[in-house]
Amino acid sequence: MKSSIFLPLLLALCFPLNGLYGQQHLTPDQRIYGLVQFWTEVKYNFAYFDHVPELDWDHKLQEYLPRVRAEQSDADYYRLLERLCAELRDGHTNIYPPAYVTEQRGTTPVQLKYIEDQFVVVNLDNRYREVLPLGSIITGVNGQRVTDYVAARIYPYISASGDHVRGLIASYLLLGGPVDEAVEVAYLSPEGGTGQATLHRQPQQAPVSWVRDMPQLRPASFRMLDATTGYLALNTFMLDEVVDSFDLYRPLLEKCQSLVIDLRENGGGNSTTGYAILEHFTRKPLLTSKWRTREHRAAYKAWGYWPAHADPRPTDEGAQEVIRYYEGNQWFESPPDTIYPAEVVFDLPVIVLVSHQTGSAAEDFLVAADALPQFTFVGEPSFGSTGQPLFVDLPGGGQARICTKRDTYPDGREFVGPGVQVDVAVAPTVADYLAGKDVVLERALTLVRTSR
Repeated sequence: MKSSIFLPLLLALCFPLNGLYGQQHLTPDQRIYGLVQFWTEVKYNFAYFDHVPELDWDHKLQEYLPRVRAEQSDADYYRLLERLCAELRDGHTNIYPPAYVTEQRGTTPVQLKYIEDQFVVVNLDNRYREVLPLGSIITGVNGQRVTDYVAARIYPYISASGDHVRGLIASYLLLGGPVDEAVEVAYLSPEGGTGQATLHRQPQQAPVSWVRDMPQLRPASFRMLDATTGYLALNTFMLDEVVDSFDLYRPLLEKCQSLVIDLRENGGGNSTTGYAILEHFTRKPLLTSKWRTREHRAAYKAWGYWPAHADPRPTDEGAQEVIRYYEGNQWFESPPDTIYPAEVVFDLPVIVLVSHQTGSAAEDFLVAADALPQFTFVGEPSFGSTGQPLFVDLPGGGQARICTKRDTYPDGREFVGPGVQVDVAVAPTVADYLAGKDVVLERALTLVRTSR
């Protein structure tokens, strides 16, 4: 089982609050307790300290103790925890504030996409259509250049395993903040003109009258792109009905000579859901990702104190083993699982569409499919985060999750961080998006047709 990297959930958690909320339920002792609980579980269970070699986790406890002890609102306290968590730079390690804190966080009814290192307006409420043209590029927020605003107020609070997805996450967070508060934006219009607009934040569940229709994505869907090429969108692995839908599509797949599988909106869910589909595309057993997790034995750690402090350190394997326990660097390793072919297997070329939003269990699907020669990945590197989070209760009803499981390809290659790499790189431009062109799908079709 893998936890999804479902972006809208993550984004509701780290909108900047500007320190304006005085609501306080937690005592200083409770705030300290929450910090220590999170810090302790990270120290003993976090799987990716080597990804942040400059981070001194022991020093961070000393740094943050006086900061959480100081008089502050609960919202500011959770904001501090989010900032500390972000220093771990892991997409499966997050802080979830309690509901009474997240209810104070609002968003503007404006949808942005991060394209070509720019924040582009791709949809908005009808009441703003005259003051903020569709296709505009956001150049400033509250009097600051957008690059400065993001660097100071957004990026330090984003928990992400790879730099390539920070802009994606920031596009959801950029205009968020205290509910019912206005935000001033400067923009460059598609025609090249400049302008400013005042947008009002509202509760996250408030109704919106979108300029462009936003149909609800179905968990799975199928259609024919031409007489012989099928298109299978798998938008989540969170629900068992995805496999049920695939079973319904199987008679249609039998008529296909090639297939496009679209995972660009798939933020993850349960790995076994993806594997239950992948088993219909292989005639040989497939290996899934292998994994490891940190291992603790208290007595071994105790025995490791003396050789760890000896000068010189002993080099025999027994001493080295207890030193690893003492230093928290002993690991339990698990071999890959195996996906066995289903009774019905489809022998046809498959193009898989991948984006920065393809994450977690969807990446596990890609890792296993990497061994299939008839599969070609097209688009952009995936999100670059998967694993098994440990959930920790925090004061006031909040939670943290900490990634405890380190997944790699069966041969040991890393994908947490850089993401699963594609075979054919295609990145939409601002012009593509404004023109309504799906250049990734177009490239996939070109590949299919030239291979016939």
